[in-house]
Amino acid sequence: MAKKIYNATNDHIFKLVFGDEKNKDILIAFLKTVLDIPHEDYDEVTICDPILKSELIKDKIGILDIKIRTKTDKIIDVEMQVARQGFFEERVLFYISKMLSEQMKSGEEYDKIQKVICIAIAAEHILIEENKEFHNKFLLVNKTGNIFTDKIEINTLELMKIPENAKENGLVEWLEFMKIKSEEELNMIATMAEANTELLKAVNIVKNLNINENERKIAERREKFWRDYKSSVKEADIKGFVKGKAEGIQLGEAREKKEIVLKSYAEGLDPTLISRLTGLSLAEIEDIKNQTQ
Repeated sequence: MAKKIYNATNDHIFKLVFGDEKNKDILIAFLKTVLDIPHEDYDEVTICDPILKSELIKDKIGILDIKIRTKTDKIIDVEMQVARQGFFEERVLFYISKMLSEQMKSGEEYDKIQKVICIAIAAEHILIEENKEFHNKFLLVNKTGNIFTDKIEINTLELMKIPENAKENGLVEWLEFMKIKSEEELNMIATMAEANTELLKAVNIVKNLNINENERKIAERREKFWRDYKSSVKEADIKGFVKGKAEGIQLGEAREKKEIVLKSYAEGLDPTLISRLTGLSLAEIEDIKNQTQ
């Protein structure tokens, strides 16, 4: 059996590949494929403390995955979204507001504020339901498309939206690299990336991290954390759904029972858990399931 490969969608691996000072060339190469900012901005890039400063003790703390400052003091936040989390848009706005406000010191003028950019990468879920684009860029504009300010930019990259026949370009290559699931795929990308020095370096880092047992254990723990998180969210969703249908169950409506069981199965819940959530017996659950086959 092939050994599991922990790829760059694992937040531990992601930070070691893109957030390590030694790998700044990899980070810059990736950013150049995503952002439309002058290339001279990358002449001086600083990987900053990811903890956003709070003015008051009671203020909510923000911790970014990777925070970068460019030569012209643009601030870039790169986030790997391993799983869907609630209030995604609100969290991005919170991070952006913190990155804007921490640029201002007492007595300074507002013209000191430089552009803030957020890049959110969705690993295994959809962020933007409204279109099929795997790269969306959001700005503050009015309904006719006039830009209010260019100081704020949000980019979303959704790995699940990349079409199989996607035109090969720098960005697609990087996103396909993040998605690899086997050593065979890693080697394939390494062969294709012979002319791309930074991507080839990233491939080799992932290979070495997967050989290192300590790094693998950390990556495994991070994966387990997010797997458990997704399971708890799924169970909470089902509980909410079940609660909303409770009256139908109490009245013994077969249609309501069937809807609950089928939704639970579609979400991958174990029959024992479905039984515990609904109060139906395993035999009743199996009977409902069989009726649809």
